[in-house]
Amino acid sequence: MRRIYLFLSFLIGFGCLFSQPVEKQKGFDCIKASSLMKTVEMLCLPELEGRLPGGDGYNKACDSMSQRFRSLGLMPFNKDVYYQEFTIEHNTILSPCYMKLFPGKKNEEKWSLGKDFICRGFTGGGNPKSEVVFCGYGITDKTSGYDDYKDVNVKGKIVLIIKKNPDWKLNDAGWGDLSIRKKAQIASEHGATGMILVSHPSDWQTVPIGSVMEGTGEQLTGFPQTHITIENANKILSASSNSIADLCKKIDTEKKPFSLRTGANIEISIQTNYQKTTTTKNVIGIMEGSDPELKKEYVIISGHLDHVGSQGGGEIYFPGANDDASGSAAVLEIARAFSSTGRRPLRSLVFILFACEEHGLDGATYCANNFPFPLENVKAMLNFDCIAFGDSIKVGGGGAAPELWNMTRTNDSLFVKKMVEETWESGGADATPFAEKGVKTLYFVTTNSYGHLHQITDKPETLNQNLFEKVVKLGFLSAFDVANKK
Repeated sequence: MRRIYLFLSFLIGFGCLFSQPVEKQKGFDCIKASSLMKTVEMLCLPELEGRLPGGDGYNKACDSMSQRFRSLGLMPFNKDVYYQEFTIEHNTILSPCYMKLFPGKKNEEKWSLGKDFICRGFTGGGNPKSEVVFCGYGITDKTSGYDDYKDVNVKGKIVLIIKKNPDWKLNDAGWGDLSIRKKAQIASEHGATGMILVSHPSDWQTVPIGSVMEGTGEQLTGFPQTHITIENANKILSASSNSIADLCKKIDTEKKPFSLRTGANIEISIQTNYQKTTTTKNVIGIMEGSDPELKKEYVIISGHLDHVGSQGGGEIYFPGANDDASGSAAVLEIARAFSSTGRRPLRSLVFILFACEEHGLDGATYCANNFPFPLENVKAMLNFDCIAFGDSIKVGGGGAAPELWNMTRTNDSLFVKKMVEETWESGGADATPFAEKGVKTLYFVTTNSYGHLHQITDKPETLNQNLFEKVVKLGFLSAFDVANKK
């Protein structure tokens, strides 16, 4: 009986697809994992240097994707140009780039970039060599009186700091601006010469990661910042007979600072080239609608092109295959699917590859504030981010846009059968600035998607190609329905 039911379900889905407009079927059939993977592999090439906005590698990625937009017949965003430019800060991490541990009387131990430690994306340069002082969460808060630096002298020392902020509060008060940049500023004001971060053992991701999510404020150009493994943090603490787990437990239980000299010495050597202001860009292509009136309404299809770059003069780089070469490939593939139908949709489509998602949604925020058309005419935004690693499809935005979400759920039940029920209100990453302005958004992501998040292992060969293709097919079906609804 179960086999008969499955067979009938297949026939119903198969019949539904082929009862759709021929253009919808043609576009659906056009989407192939092999084509998606070619784009991902191109975006993950070493010469693109991890696609850090403001750098040559990111500019090469923009050039390549804009050429593909042009080949599909998409109209440039601005006259003959597909680029929407804006200014950002930029940091290049050069060579040499190393750390050395001097654990008491033992021989020095040189740590490997990419395995034992990662530089923060906005690390400063320098070559400090000193004892390491553990300073808890790295907080000096005058309002509550909480001060991790109160009973230790860190002048001329390197500090070891828990990367996350406390999950607990004092007197129901929050911690305010406790970004990584703020923690570095606090450490520097106390006289420290560098900062080493370590993940809290309870974090969902405890390995060192590449990140340019630094926070606001002035760059400390001469203040090195790295992120090390818990194992190496415990090596630093071994002379004091402590471990990160024990120290975190003590601080979190007592909700009091507990800082100490470790007795271990570290040398950090990092060279950087920081630019306070440089130019980067979003890539935008437009397919004008065919209906004289409805073409004044728009559907946004987007992903982010950027990732977190390279370090050590190219010694390591972060490919960003899932995050978010997969979303960028989806945008291109959906554009290709619409072009393959031979007929433009009723409404206009705006294909966007955002810059600087990793820095704090800079590209999406700039675009939402400077959108080329009235935002009230945008009928939907479909954003694709981290869609090729994991086991099923999750679509956010169902709370604020139930009609869009239910339409997508129906398409999934008929043709894809991979979407889970879980959703959230609206926005998510690059969709957030648009959702905040009243645009109805759907955010496509895969469940269990972050196994290689911001690591040098986020490579094309780790992707789930079958799932990847299904996410993009589902996205196309939803985009087609919105673009052609009368």
